[in-house]
Amino acid sequence: MVFQSDGTFADNATSQPINGTVFVGLPGQSATARAVTILGATGRVRPYKWNGTQWVE
Repeated sequence: MVFQSDGTFADNATSQPINGTVFVGLPGQSATARAVTILGATGRVRPYKWNGTQWVE
C-alpha cells in the first residue's frame, strides 16, 4: 500500500485504489477505541472514535 503522487492510496503492485481502516484501542476499555479510514480514490483520511454506542467522526 502506498500513497501515489496524485494523492490516491493504492496497491503497490497494481496501482489500483484501495480503501483501508485501522482500528486501535486498549483491551477492556471501550472509551479508548479509535479508527482511521483511508479512502483510496481520493486519499482522504477520516478519523473516528467510539462513544459507547456508535462510531463518530
